[in-house]
Amino acid sequence: MKKIINIALLALFVLVIFSSCTLLSAGDDSSSLTITLPASKDRATISCSSYSVELKSSAAQYKQSGLAGSTIKFSNLAVGKYSVLVYGFDSSNAITAFGNAEAKVKSHENTEVSIALSKAISTWEQLENYLDANKGMESVELFIAGTLSADSEIKIENTVIINAAPNTKIQRATSYKDPILYVKAGGYLTLYGDSASYLEFDGKNVPALSPLIQLKIENGDETNGTGLSMNYCSVQNCTASTSNSSFSGSALCLEGNSSDKRASVSLHNCNFKNNSSAASGAAIYLNYASATLDNVTFTGNSAENGGALYLASSSASAASALSFSGNSANDCGGAVFINEDSSFSDKSKSSYSGNTCAAPASEKGSNIYCKKSGEYLLDSAEISETDTSRGFVKSAD
Repeated sequence: MKKIINIALLALFVLVIFSSCTLLSAGDDSSSLTITLPASKDRATISCSSYSVELKSSAAQYKQSGLAGSTIKFSNLAVGKYSVLVYGFDSSNAITAFGNAEAKVKSHENTEVSIALSKAISTWEQLENYLDANKGMESVELFIAGTLSADSEIKIENTVIINAAPNTKIQRATSYKDPILYVKAGGYLTLYGDSASYLEFDGKNVPALSPLIQLKIENGDETNGTGLSMNYCSVQNCTASTSNSSFSGSALCLEGNSSDKRASVSLHNCNFKNNSSAASGAAIYLNYASATLDNVTFTGNSAENGGALYLASSSASAASALSFSGNSANDCGGAVFINEDSSFSDKSKSSYSGNTCAAPASEKGSNIYCKKSGEYLLDSAEISETDTSRGFVKSAD
């Protein structure tokens, strides 16, 4: 009996040790990253009392805050690469500085990252000068804050990432009528707004001669890498006052030059409201281009054709439900106009309400108008014939 008890105790002891080792091993698997924050007067031009640190990866996003001179530790991170953004705040809680870096987190390893900070860009002239000075760089990342009045055209020819502080606004100067951001062939612009208060683009209802943001691949350009990504952005009150088709899309205009030289746009958590065009596609105009739309809202936009969205030799797809409300066309496609050789895939049960077109709506399409060789797919089923009850029309010629 005593022998049996001893064997049982030994087995229990081995089980406890094994369990402890298992727990220790599981604990060791957690990866972490330590951020070393600059002191409040790390540079003569910067005086920050606290910082906010943001880690971004393709899988997740983390955010923490800390006082100047302290350290912040992120634990239980997935192994991989992270972009590290540090925002500096002064005593009035205004952003006065920013910094960025990249960190690679490995299992069983703490990675320390120190950030050199610079002042946030707060004027359009500063932004233009900064990008001009770094146009030879393959990739540039920067931070903007406040209200920037755009009175010139900034050309993007490389990869540019712009992060915006909360309540940041870019508005068209009342005397300026050309594009404020022009992404040329081979350039790629990424805009990150704040999730709580979107990066706001305001056309100020200036009767402009061109769209607010333009992407264009000219004839002869030997690249198709031109693109735009907008995240947590709002574009409103853009007005294109000319009926010239070259100036369609008062908010965004994307133009490739052939089927294999296409411009592209990716929109995530964005809204377009109260934009108008005397030509086509007040919010977005696509010509030899492609668009991915994820949680995008179109409200109160108006144009001659395609009140919100116009596709010419282009494609657009909805990654999640979209919202089209109160958009209008003087002719066809109150919300969307799909020209020949174009396609619009919206299988996410998007909302269409209060959109209008010219009479008769049964021929013009209050929601979507599609030319004969165009294609649109809704709610997982291709609509090939007119469905006037839903405002979807496909022309017979």
